[in-house]
Amino acid sequence: MTLDRFIDVDLTTALSTLHHLALKEGDLGRDYWTQISELLKDAASFKQRALVAEEKLRLNRQRAASSRNEGGGPRISTKERRRIASEYPRDIARMQKTLISAGKDYQVDEMIQAWNEHSSQMGAVWTRLPKSNDELLLKLLSALES
Repeated sequence: MTLDRFIDVDLTTALSTLHHLALKEGDLGRDYWTQISELLKDAASFKQRALVAEEKLRLNRQRAASSRNEGGGPRISTKERRRIASEYPRDIARMQKTLISAGKDYQVDEMIQAWNEHSSQMGAVWTRLPKSNDELLLKLLSALES
């Protein structure tokens, strides 16, 4: 059975039945059937969130594959990414928060790679982040979308 069969199911009858059961069974039964009703109502929301997450994952995989194929600069190793993440956790967190606040969704590895490339262009191992979040956002987007 696939989940697609339940896309357009009208839950009115089921919720009404659960409501009647809740009224018949006293306090304990009411709590139980109310929880079941809430789970049923949330099912569509959970499915939608899963579909959105799958789409983001697909896009991120495409973006990662295309950046690997473009050869836009030397890719840093997993070991180097881990080192950067452990030495600059505040920078990574601030970069991620700045991008999320701007409605941008990038993987941590992409941010580390982009900032590392930006730093290399400046002749540094790891350039300090700008004090202004607006300036940081501009530099990040420039590095990420190039």
